[in-house]
Amino acid sequence: MSAVGPPVAHIRLKVSATPGVHHAVLTWPRGERTGFREAEIRDDGGGEGMCAELLAAVAQGEKALAQDQDGSPAAQEGGAAPPKPSEVTPSGLVVLQIKSPELEEVPWEELFQQAGRVHGRVWRLVRSRLGPGNFQPDAPAVFPDLPVRVMVLGVDPSVRPGGGVSGHEDIAAHYALRDKVPWWEVDVLPGRLNRETLLPRLRHVQPHILHLAGSAAEELLADETPDLGELNLSHTRLVVSTGPVRTPEARSRLDAFLRSDAQDPVLGTVSLALRDARAPDDCRLCAPVSAFYRTLAEGGALDEAAGSAVRTAPELRAVTTVNCHPGLVLPRPMPSSQAEARVRRSLYDDLHHGADRVAQRRRALDALQDGASVKRLVAVHGPRTHGGPRRGAHSGTTHVLKSVLRAWEARGGVALYVDLHRHEDGLSDGELRPPPDPYVETVAQLAESVARDHWAHDEEIERQLAGLRERIDEWRRRHERGDGRTVLRGHAEDVFSAGRELMVKIAPPGSHVVLAIDHFEEADDAVAGQLVRNLFDKILASASLSIVAATRNGADVRWLRLFCTAPFDIHCENWPADFAGPLFREIGARNGIDWHGTPEWRTTVKELADGDGREVGVDLLATAGRVARRTQSGGRS
Repeated sequence: MSAVGPPVAHIRLKVSATPGVHHAVLTWPRGERTGFREAEIRDDGGGEGMCAELLAAVAQGEKALAQDQDGSPAAQEGGAAPPKPSEVTPSGLVVLQIKSPELEEVPWEELFQQAGRVHGRVWRLVRSRLGPGNFQPDAPAVFPDLPVRVMVLGVDPSVRPGGGVSGHEDIAAHYALRDKVPWWEVDVLPGRLNRETLLPRLRHVQPHILHLAGSAAEELLADETPDLGELNLSHTRLVVSTGPVRTPEARSRLDAFLRSDAQDPVLGTVSLALRDARAPDDCRLCAPVSAFYRTLAEGGALDEAAGSAVRTAPELRAVTTVNCHPGLVLPRPMPSSQAEARVRRSLYDDLHHGADRVAQRRRALDALQDGASVKRLVAVHGPRTHGGPRRGAHSGTTHVLKSVLRAWEARGGVALYVDLHRHEDGLSDGELRPPPDPYVETVAQLAESVARDHWAHDEEIERQLAGLRERIDEWRRRHERGDGRTVLRGHAEDVFSAGRELMVKIAPPGSHVVLAIDHFEEADDAVAGQLVRNLFDKILASASLSIVAATRNGADVRWLRLFCTAPFDIHCENWPADFAGPLFREIGARNGIDWHGTPEWRTTVKELADGDGREVGVDLLATAGRVARRTQSGGRS
């Protein structure tokens, strides 16, 4: 992660009354002390000459500060010799506040980068609209324990399988961040911007990064003074623009997001634009956009990410403007070793291949994280269907349920998973056995989840877990030899009681365990009702936990009303038709397919996306996932 500590030099630059001379005011905040220096900058040497004079003024100011603070002879005599390259201290930061519009066009970022090492430091440059008094030295993360959410607006929904490949920045973001899940996530809104669809999407996703792709910046900021008041940007910290507009025009439009009088001013903007415009099929932005997000996800500061994009595509022009230190623009939830191990467990393997549902997961996490509130019941509902095949696990409610658990564990929480669909089959190891009892087998799954995932070091819980297993084994033996119903019912109640006691033990007051119940609808109403009354509702009432349950066919589920608390409903509807192309591209990126180098995958996506305007359902996405995995492994589609 980039350090925030190296010195920061603020420069306010404006045209003076003397022709060919500009006035610079340099400020160095140093805690309670502030260094101050004025300099006259001549422009007879062009941009390179002005940059050299500014850097010389910075070096002289740094030297004067060192002499003022250090009473050593070396400091009094002007310091030691210039450092060797290996001794250079990295990452001094220049924050440039330009007060004259005619100086905006100078490529200061490139000039400072080319100028190299000065005064023993590699100077980085960012622009700002704020002076040193208003510049935020620190900007704590809004949600430090949630994933960083990226929302890409205005991506091209079309798929062109021929010779040309469209510029799709959504592919670049998905490809760069696919290995950073669940600490980073990407949502997409395709097509031309329509505030009727944009406003609810912003409200539901609440992105940290708003990425304006293609012509989105022109459409959203078409007015000279655009009104952003109706946009919900309270969680947005960074706005990125990539598209065909000229860099100065894009930069000036992005200023609307940074203004102090904006309703929700962001902390930074980045404009990434090509120096020349080519055919619309040109896709030179994909590689630099991937480099940009990859650097951010690895902990790089905002200007470092922009620099990595430029190094990938030298024909790119990048301008970074900030209201705080560029290393503090974004929250960086770094995984602990324990959280890293948990989110990589096999339970989440299928999440790497399916399309994501960022808005639904965020709402579920918000419900679980609502202050100190526990004992929440979150119900994830699939789209209403009328018969048809069972929804696949890669893209339906199971996908959302598991992704919520993975994000919860990524932030250090504890999660348990029970799949009620597992014990509906009476065949085991080739031997026909009596059908398992759904009540006892559900408790057995709870015991498995506790034993497999958590609390292996707690001796008391281990003893309690061993006792529960003994009760389960005893019930199974009696069940197989055909003991009477009354005997079995008594032993089943012992199993239920021990299971409830175990859950109370692992979720004491002050903790917050999340229990996920998948495929609850596979049980008939009688079984579901008994599980709620005798197990889940009593656990919810007595343990410090919340329950997340998945239903397949809408919210009209009778067993939900049997809980002691009302459910927080989250709906997973089918996607509109224009999401087909972006969704299939996302699936390809998540499976590691190079969109530009794999024409057979582009052809497959075109065929899958040709749905005559129909909604995109989870079955079609599951099919796309299977085809993507075969394509990536070299198999035929």
